[in-house]
Amino acid sequence: MRILHQAIDTLPPQTRKIILLGLNGKNNNEIAETLNISVNTVKTQMKIAYKTLREKLKQEQFSLL
Repeated sequence: MRILHQAIDTLPPQTRKIILLGLNGKNNNEIAETLNISVNTVKTQMKIAYKTLREKLKQEQFSLL
């Protein structure tokens, strides 16, 4: 969990907020309403964030080996 949160902390501020709200159980509509942005923006930012996190966590996994 610590590695995941460290990776999340490296994301841009808006993307980090979206990911954290999603991890807290909010759906895309709720996130969009909370941050006053469109649902499509939430979806796009989530997609970018997941791609970035996968890459960062994969690198972290290799460095642990």
